[in-house]
Amino acid sequence: MPLVSLLWAVVVSTCLGSSTAQTVTQTQPDTSVRETETGTLHCTYDTSDSDYYLFWYKQPPSGEMILIIRQEAYKQENATKDRFSVNFQKAKKSFSLGISDSRLEDAAMYFCALWELLSGLDLRVRGHHPLIFGKGTYLEVEPRSQPPVKPSVFTMKNGTTVACLVKDFYPKNININLESSKKLEEFEPAIVISPSGKYSAVKLGRYGDSNSVTCSVEHNNEIVRSTDFEPKTKSSGTVKPTEPENMEQTSESLYGPKGGGNRLTFGKGTQLIIQPYVKEPDPAVYQLGGSKSNQISVCLFTDFGSETNVQQPQGPAVISLNSTVLDMKVMNSKSNAALAWGNSTDFKCNGTFNEKFFSSSDFSCNATLIEKNFETDMNLNFHNLLVIGLRILLLKVAGFNLLMTLRLWSR
Repeated sequence: MPLVSLLWAVVVSTCLGSSTAQTVTQTQPDTSVRETETGTLHCTYDTSDSDYYLFWYKQPPSGEMILIIRQEAYKQENATKDRFSVNFQKAKKSFSLGISDSRLEDAAMYFCALWELLSGLDLRVRGHHPLIFGKGTYLEVEPRSQPPVKPSVFTMKNGTTVACLVKDFYPKNININLESSKKLEEFEPAIVISPSGKYSAVKLGRYGDSNSVTCSVEHNNEIVRSTDFEPKTKSSGTVKPTEPENMEQTSESLYGPKGGGNRLTFGKGTQLIIQPYVKEPDPAVYQLGGSKSNQISVCLFTDFGSETNVQQPQGPAVISLNSTVLDMKVMNSKSNAALAWGNSTDFKCNGTFNEKFFSSSDFSCNATLIEKNFETDMNLNFHNLLVIGLRILLLKVAGFNLLMTLRLWSR
């Protein structure tokens, strides 16, 4: 009988295997790291299989899933790739991602994933196993430490809607106030990190008399007030003379300073239009949103050259402002900007302006986007029950054959 028990144990361990559901856990909804420093994202998983792969994926604001690094379970050496490395502890079922020399473009949503390898009966019954994802961790990269930079403040108006644009400041702490006696509605400001390593922000509001609205900013214990923007002209040259209806000079009488008989004779005048000179155009589009302004989405197009033709976004609920010239007095330069916003979270900036797109660090990413690219195991429980049933049937067949063999031996 000991031989029978041993055979039964072998059959059970071989046929039943593992039917435990796999899980991936990311306990950090978000985390932050300063530029040039090292950031760490944590991940744990649960599986009873011994043969599997682990992955880290990056999801930038554009939505695609980018594979960063992978680790085979049978390898003891931790995987490394460029600035990315993992800390794989198989016994603890831990799989952390390290990002050294962090850069501003590293800001994104990061997903930890598990993939089990199937073989034999599992592969024939269930097919290839899907990737199992965690809920994701958003990494925010703060600019490196630098001397304080005074912001440039501008007000932009369209009907009853007013936007206060605050550009290129450091450090991040800032207080934006739109001042008016006829306030209808105000939204929380949204802050985004520009490629230059400084912050920019925008605050929106609706007012009964938009012409009376002024914007003041408190930053680094100093008050900075708004500067009215200059309308951008569409002249192709730097100097454009206007042609009067009548080319003949007309006369106006003006006596000399001593009241003598001499007179100054004036023409109708020539208008001189100066196009702004943008030293280093670096066009970019930002999507901004605040924690309390969930029903509004703002697109900021900034730092583009004067020759750029800005197309107005279309839509029934879209409000936009024409491109304007921003006088960056603090930085002794000029810049261009255009603003568009919609009263719906469905309003996206990806296609609003055909330029490089950035997302606000306060605008959360939607983890459900990965469902468009990866199929989740929705029928895991059904498949597990089917596998268990087939294994039990196989176990009964093996047991019957074993019993008949023993009876023949006993004779």
